[in-house]
Amino acid sequence: MTAAQALSAIEAKFAVAKKIEFRGETTLMVESATFWELAKFCRENLGFDYLLDISSVDHFGEEPRFEMVYELYSTERGQHLRLRRRPSPMSGPRPTGTSARCLT
Repeated sequence: MTAAQALSAIEAKFAVAKKIEFRGETTLMVESATFWELAKFCRENLGFDYLLDISSVDHFGEEPRFEMVYELYSTERGQHLRLRRRPSPMSGPRPTGTSARCLT
């Protein structure tokens, strides 16, 4: 599966708020409500079988203030995919390290 095919499959199934292409890597800004379903789809259907990193960005002065960034990788194809989401401050508990297993 090419990167373009993987992105088409994601865009056909999930709402993507923004797509950024930079230096051969793709970043998708997605809705928090469907993020975990999308992450599972990337692993099970698209072959993104390795979670490289989870990080956050503090957009001080903006609401929602924080953004979560997930770096996915397909070991078979050598493709990177970055997923970003902005959880709302009132959305309740967030999944943590052990919950990220759905990505690995």
